[in-house]
Amino acid sequence: MRAALLVALAACGDSAPDLITVIDEPRVLAILSEPSVLDVDGEIALTPFVVDGNGPRRGDPIQLRACSPWIFVAEPASDCAGTNALPLTLTDGRFKVTTAQLLEAFPPPGGTTLDAASLAVAIEAGLEPRIPVIAEVEADGQTLIARRDLRIVVEANELSNPGLLSVRFDGNLDPTLRAGRDHAVVLEFVGSSFDPRGPDDPRLERFDCYFYSPHGELAEHELDVRDPEITTETPPNRYTAGAPGDSWLFVVVTDRTGGMSADAIPLTIE
Repeated sequence: MRAALLVALAACGDSAPDLITVIDEPRVLAILSEPSVLDVDGEIALTPFVVDGNGPRRGDPIQLRACSPWIFVAEPASDCAGTNALPLTLTDGRFKVTTAQLLEAFPPPGGTTLDAASLAVAIEAGLEPRIPVIAEVEADGQTLIARRDLRIVVEANELSNPGLLSVRFDGNLDPTLRAGRDHAVVLEFVGSSFDPRGPDDPRLERFDCYFYSPHGELAEHELDVRDPEITTETPPNRYTAGAPGDSWLFVVVTDRTGGMSADAIPLTIE
């Protein structure tokens, strides 16, 4: 299951805005990580990106747990529990886990063992290990649940998260918009954050970009950068600003090699 499931599309008619773009209650839009993937002998730090209509949320009780890669996780509460779950440790505001801890917690079936060296050999031979991570956030009396699958690779430093360079409104960096007016929104990315699609495919990966706001209307929920060799920008999205006041634009970006990034842009509607 890919990370993009955190921001899965919802069907809607062409005549109405896609309601999945409207942030009218607390939501977990992403589980961010640094680095973008987990090294066979490395560590990763995870941070849920939680928002509501007033912007990014801070201070909500959060629990993260990794799940066994050897089981199918359909219901996180029951499937990712007991010996099939590893609670992650909160350190300096981020949840951290090492590959060594995961290998110790989730040995392969059949009594075999894996260490960093043997895991690297298995990956080189074609194994694509992914560790499901479940986030549970207590927000305003409800429990929000999100999932992200972490990819394990031989060299994590060869891959990067999408690097958002700028968000432009009608060609400008100023996020001051006119109430009731349509504005063109374009995301531009750091060219070096596009990774090759694979060891045998030097073409650059594609970014999938998802848009949200508590007010106004977005014409598109998802846009992508299909050919970064030609352009590192998305096509323009259309944002129809709502009533005067303060608002937000939230963007979540996933790539094809396991990376994810997110940002919250404060808007002033006049």
